[in-house]
Parts: sequence; C-alpha cells; structure tokens
Amino acid sequence: MLEYLVPAPQEITLLDRQMVRPKTARLNVAPPVEAGWAEVAGLAHDLLDIAGIDADLGGDGLPIRLRVDPAGLREHGYRLRVREEEIELVGCDRTGLFYGMQTLLQVLVLGGETVEQLDIVDWPALRTRELMLDMGRAPFSMDLLKRVIRIMARLKLNSLHLHINDDQLNGLRF
Repeated sequence: MLEYLVPAPQEITLLDRQMVRPKTARLNVAPPVEAGWAEVAGLAHDLLDIAGIDADLGGDGLPIRLRVDPAGLREHGYRLRVREEEIELVGCDRTGLFYGMQTLLQVLVLGGETVEQLDIVDWPALRTRELMLDMGRAPFSMDLLKRVIRIMARLKLNSLHLHINDDQLNGLRF
C-alpha cells in the first residue's frame, strides 16, 4: 500500500479510485499568504520542477487548498485529502503543513501518471529525527551539505548532527 511514501504515514485510507496527475493546479491558501510563507512558494516551485505541474496562486487547474488548523491534529501533524475535484492539505501548524507538502509531492510524483485518491492523517512518531554526518573522517563540500539538507527536508528529518572531529589517538600525531 503506497510503499513509496517515506516515512510511512500513521493513518492512510485508500479509495478504490485513481485520477490522472494534473498538468496545472491552483493554490488556495487560508488565511491568505502572508510575508514569510516561503513554504507555499516552495511548493509551487517543487510542483513544477519535480512533478511537472504548473501551480500558482489564483491560477487555473486542480484546486490545492492549504490551511493551518490545529483542531483534531497532533503537533506537527497534517491531514491530506486527494480527490479528483480537489486536494486539501490541513496542517496543525506551519511545520505540519510543510510535512504534508512533502507527502503530497511523493503522492503526485512517485505514483506515476495516475494518482491514488486517498486520505492521510500523519504526525511524527518521534520528536527528533536526525541524520549524523561524520566530517571528522572525510571532508564534505558545502554543495553536498546543502543537498543533504534538501533531502532531509523531503524525508521530514528535523535535525542534522555534524560530527566535526575525533581525537581517538589521545593527541598522538604521526
């Protein structure tokens, strides 16, 4: 059942219907976009760049409704409804909305040209979801570090541990 969703959602209900992945989408945000809502601009960019869906505020196409409403959702959680007539994403907070956007991208891209109609309710199982890079043993370029952070965001990881240095020889140098 949608094995490509990473991490797997806490609750998922599949309808026995599919739809064709849309070519265009209209983003509807409630309340209206405020300064600092970079997540919405990021979603529009990612929909075009990754999924090939031309999305913008007030445009034509499949409505994607985004809003923040903590009622009935756990911290950093979200509810995603994918239907042929609209997609609705409700986040408990902006973090939950961002995590829901990552799941929406996975559903729209990894499912192929057809998209499952579904309901997802999800929240982080763990408070800290971390990746550690051992930079004490090998150098990492800044471009690689930025790429790792982008991948972490896609996978809903929220902490990066950079292990900078080791002194396993107790100060002895050759």
